[in-house]
Amino acid sequence: MKTQKGYSMVVLVIAITVILILVSSAVSVLQVSREKTNITNFIFDITTVEEEIQDFYTSTGTLPISKPVDINDLNTGDSVGILSQLHIYDNENYYEVDLSKLGTITLKDSERNYIVNEGSLKVYVKNGVEYRSLDENVEKTTYYTLTSDLINGLEPYVPQGEEMLVLGNPVTWVSEADLKLVLPRKSLEETGNDSWKDWTFKWDFGPKTEEELANISASDSVRNFKYGDLLNVKSNGIYSIYAKDPTNKVTVLNVNVTKIDDIKPTYKMVENSGKTVIQAMDNETGIKTIKYKTLQNYKENKVEAENAPDGDLDGRTNIDFYLVDGPGKDVIYQLASEIADYKMQRDTIKKAISDENKRYDDWKEENDMKLFTEEEKDNAENNHNNTIAEFQNQLETLNAKYPYLYDIHGTTDASRIVIYIEDYSSNATVIGENDFISTEILANSYNISLAGL
Repeated sequence: MKTQKGYSMVVLVIAITVILILVSSAVSVLQVSREKTNITNFIFDITTVEEEIQDFYTSTGTLPISKPVDINDLNTGDSVGILSQLHIYDNENYYEVDLSKLGTITLKDSERNYIVNEGSLKVYVKNGVEYRSLDENVEKTTYYTLTSDLINGLEPYVPQGEEMLVLGNPVTWVSEADLKLVLPRKSLEETGNDSWKDWTFKWDFGPKTEEELANISASDSVRNFKYGDLLNVKSNGIYSIYAKDPTNKVTVLNVNVTKIDDIKPTYKMVENSGKTVIQAMDNETGIKTIKYKTLQNYKENKVEAENAPDGDLDGRTNIDFYLVDGPGKDVIYQLASEIADYKMQRDTIKKAISDENKRYDDWKEENDMKLFTEEEKDNAENNHNNTIAEFQNQLETLNAKYPYLYDIHGTTDASRIVIYIEDYSSNATVIGENDFISTEILANSYNISLAGL
């Protein structure tokens, strides 16, 4: 029994020792695993923010930042603090990153307080992550950015070379666009200049060679531009942009612009089932709206433009004259409601006239006129006539307000129609000054009922 008890005690001691070793190893492994996860998430976040900032800068020419940061205030004072991890391409300007400007971005930790340097676009954090050090003399290192030792000697950010970009080429239909030439910040540093004054920038329509662009006269203000200028384009085609730095290095970029809708809508007057109708067409962006006003309004606008202080009609178009007093009313959304409103008001007035005539006739039939003096009969008739005249005046006022509904056949300038056809890129065509358009033609063209007019 004694031998068995002694043996059991030895086994127990060994078992406890093994358990302690296993527990210690498990805790150590868990700690290493957590550290590994933390540093992996840190590398992922820094890499993601740097890539998003580079894309943002390439697209906009600006940085997604909020306020400046004094990097010296963030230094821990130790030999491996944030100042020891700054990038060789950093300049003196550091800023807090505004993550909201980057749109939807997925990070492991969005509260790291990210900082970006203006020169290198290198990203740092205010609160670093502690991880094992590769320095044999240092057990732990606090990392504020992706250093070469942290990622096995690989540089996560490669400074941009002399790559020029042209921003603003539209991807959706527009009537015009503004192109902008953007050069990386390093361009100035590499050429040793503190401004763009020693650079030469030119542009022209059509694919042009370096020699053709170089021969553009310096006095040609249309085809020479300064850095930062917007290059306005109003037609599709290839635009060539020329840039020469102070070392005489020349770069020519060709930009193919395809989304400028530079063609006005067109139209035809055709016969359809014995009725004249308007067919408006636009083969690029499509018809956005069709507005209308009377020919009389249009002519008054033209006279107003002619009598304006400048008084010169040269270069002005029928679109300019049409728009003097606004774009008018929408055919699709307003003509039908105007017709309904006009008919309701007109019918109300006509019913009031009919009711008044009936009331007066009934009064004469129900009463013996011999019992009334001539003065009384005259007063009754005058009151009746005045009431009818008032209703007639209301009707005339209504017809004057809607002459094109009172006279749907367009027999006068007040009842003829001029229409404004606009596409989705704000190109427009005005018809009706020379082509005859009436409310009847307009309604037939867009299936609007004229019943009851």
